Amino acid sequence: MGREGCRRGVAKDAVELLLVDSEVEFREAAARALHGRGFRVAQAGGSEQALALIRDSPPQAVVLDVGKDGTSSLSVLAKIRAADPRVPVIMLTDEGETDLAMCGIELGAVDVMHKPTDIDHLSSRIRSLVASGSAAPREKSIAHLMVPASAYQRVYEDESVQRVIQVLTRSLFYAVPGKLTRQGHRSVLVYSREDSFLGCIRLNDILDLLIPPSLKEAYTPFEAGMFLARCKLLGTITAGEILGEQRFVDIEAPLMEAVQLMVVDSLINIPVLKQGELVGVLTDRNLLLEICNLATCGV
Repeated sequence: MGREGCRRGVAKDAVELLLVDSEVEFREAAARALHGRGFRVAQAGGSEQALALIRDSPPQAVVLDVGKDGTSSLSVLAKIRAADPRVPVIMLTDEGETDLAMCGIELGAVDVMHKPTDIDHLSSRIRSLVASGSAAPREKSIAHLMVPASAYQRVYEDESVQRVIQVLTRSLFYAVPGKLTRQGHRSVLVYSREDSFLGCIRLNDILDLLIPPSLKEAYTPFEAGMFLARCKLLGTITAGEILGEQRFVDIEAPLMEAVQLMVVDSLINIPVLKQGELVGVLTDRNLLLEICNLATCGV
């Protein structure tokens, strides 16, 4: 079909876009919508037509709608990338197609968006990619996202719960005349006296100590004054005794392995080990920042 029907009323400096989709009805509807947002849209129903258009009139970006035959669509992507490695390609695919999205990114797609796609979001993304010349995204490693272990306060396994609370409070807040201001970390690191890392104590572990064991199985109405009493009755428990079953992740593990461990155990962070030694802590905050970066692409 080429560009016919999508030239009139478009500015001379409009983005040249190639839309590849084997389903004619959806392709033409998307082309009209993008044309209405200022794009000069060429259409192709398959790889041969797409490659001919890329050769004869190179687009500034390509949108590849992945149909029912995902393997065929990946083949089209590979051929487009081989014909012009510099042109950014956005894949549109169904939300649950994780493997397909992974393969597309591996082949050089600069972005993957799930269908149905918001046309305004797609338009903004295309313009952003053309303006920035963005390359294909790459998943960051745990090493890139973790906080160095040296940024965390530490306690020893034989120190009292009161000492743990003091250190955790200093880690989380710093004093300003008349108020407390949040500073950073909601965890402290626990070591043996031989300097072996044993695990993390998190804020939630301290809160858990306030609930009497007999009241953890089923809901029981609480009374005013119980919080005060439980704070006073924490007793002589040590940091080592607070530690429950610990979860760690190796620095070379895929990022999703750390995510799964954190989700399954409702963790705000997870210690990162390298050859058995603590080197950092991967936090939910840093994961959220990376999710925002990848999911929104700055749009």
